[in-house]
Amino acid sequence: MLFDILDSVSGCQRSLVKVFFVFLVLIFFPVGTALAAPQYGPAQPLVTGQSSPVGMVVDSTGTLYWVNWGSGQLLSLSRGAISPTVILSGLNTPQAVGMDGAGNLYYSEYFGGTISMLGPGSSTPSLLLSGRSFPNYLSVDSDGNIFFIEGETCGDKISKYDRSSSSVITLLTFPGPRNTDRGFGGIFIHPSGDLYYTTCGVGT
Repeated sequence: MLFDILDSVSGCQRSLVKVFFVFLVLIFFPVGTALAAPQYGPAQPLVTGQSSPVGMVVDSTGTLYWVNWGSGQLLSLSRGAISPTVILSGLNTPQAVGMDGAGNLYYSEYFGGTISMLGPGSSTPSLLLSGRSFPNYLSVDSDGNIFFIEGETCGDKISKYDRSSSSVITLLTFPGPRNTDRGFGGIFIHPSGDLYYTTCGVGT
């Protein structure tokens, strides 16, 4: 549109049009205004006073879910809220939390040796696995299959819970010397099906 205006005038009028256009730009987009590529500013705490918050996941609405190891709770914080909501309490050292495509929450209890599921809006969890060896970090795909690490501190194996068959298979065992400072650390299942994991004490 600007070029059509410039084509219709000439000389002094064209210069006046250019000056007016620059004036409008400065009014609506002052110097220092970011028009694209939002920048990350200083980190601001969303919640304070948590004893041992570990493991978290965020849903499509921006609601944050996490577990508190020390208080034995599963909590949430809606986008824009200032106070968290306690969803479950009395958990035995909860370590990690994940979510599937249907909005079901999954969490592990480290010393309890269990992994459970909590449906959207429900207050009664369903026990999926028990008798596991220190289940800690986990990641859940869109179908509800759970990929989790087992073993004290740094895990010694990565297992998969198959939702359709309710069975568990071992995907990987930690190679080489293994102790509480050497093993599997974080884990993440990508929507493509690729599995990512870290190793502590090895640095990969």
